[in-house]
Amino acid sequence: MCFSSETSISVNLASLRFAQKRPGRLQNGVEVYSIRMEKQEVCEHFLNVSNNSYFHIVLCVQIIFCFVGIVFQVPLWVAARRSEMIHKNTKILLAYHQLGVVMHCAAKLALHINDLFVFLFVSSSSRCDYIPTNLRCFAFRLPITFGMHLTIFASAAVMVERFVATKQLKVYERYGSTLGNWLGVTQLICCVLAMVLMSYDEDFSANNLRSYCTTSDNNNKQRVLVVLIFDVIVELVNVVIFPILFFVNKNLRKAGNQQSLSANYQLTENIRSITVLTPFAVTQLIFVTFYVVAVFFYTTISARLSPEFYPAYLESVSLIPIYAVILPAITWFSHRKYRLQSLNRLNKGMQSQDINDYFKTLQNKWQSKTYKGTFPSVNHRSG
Repeated sequence: MCFSSETSISVNLASLRFAQKRPGRLQNGVEVYSIRMEKQEVCEHFLNVSNNSYFHIVLCVQIIFCFVGIVFQVPLWVAARRSEMIHKNTKILLAYHQLGVVMHCAAKLALHINDLFVFLFVSSSSRCDYIPTNLRCFAFRLPITFGMHLTIFASAAVMVERFVATKQLKVYERYGSTLGNWLGVTQLICCVLAMVLMSYDEDFSANNLRSYCTTSDNNNKQRVLVVLIFDVIVELVNVVIFPILFFVNKNLRKAGNQQSLSANYQLTENIRSITVLTPFAVTQLIFVTFYVVAVFFYTTISARLSPEFYPAYLESVSLIPIYAVILPAITWFSHRKYRLQSLNRLNKGMQSQDINDYFKTLQNKWQSKTYKGTFPSVNHRSG
């Protein structure tokens, strides 16, 4: 999603230089000299990146958003966990969603603190000793990229879960957590496949240095772009399907007199969940699309820009930390909107229907065939 410095053209001068070498021409001492020259050029580029004041500001802003975003996930997770109005399968998938956000932000927090420490507190004469290898970059970027995709695929999994809840509304209230667990495993597999597709040919040799850590390089940038476009498609499908499910459930609830009490409860739960979750999907679509467009835009004009500008640009368009911070606000406004709508609907219903008729209808639903034998009978005794 959108959201991290895990894509686009890699700032990896060593890879570029090695790709330009002609096999058989350089050997023994000449080969060693060539490697030293390559390291020297990577060092020069690394120093230019580390002295970029704008980049320092961007990293500071990212660190702040990552830290605040992680802190904000705690009360959000506790609220979702304790809520009795959210189905257990939805809770499981929302936990995966938040896990992706926290994983992304925590790894990014560690990476940027390390970068900023080297840039600001290590002297220029010894700073090149801290140039990361490709293996070290991959270790940092793995949870960042994995967390990004987990956030996206978790939203898609919730959409599938709500579709099943709508399809099986008469019995879904009594569903266990099997569906949520299977969808959770499925999205983890999708994240692994995305990582394999982007990184299966990584070169982890000691001589492969990077002046700044990114997930993509000149070998896999096309595959990374394909994965990002797929992310956009997934988010677009979410944004389209959620409103469809909302109107399907709303129309079914209008025929409430023909539905059992269990079905009406599930319809209400579906509408409430979809109302709260739709803004998440819309926000993610905006962030994902913005990031992909920004990456594609850079690739079209990169030849005209200084390579030292790329890391600052890439971090500037990384939006998951911002998403993590505004996530509680989105939840609060969505839940508040649903509560207001529910109160208005309840007031209109009580104004248009006699209160005795309302409870008579409710009693008939409790005595419907759906609930015969499900609950023990209750004997009412008059005074």
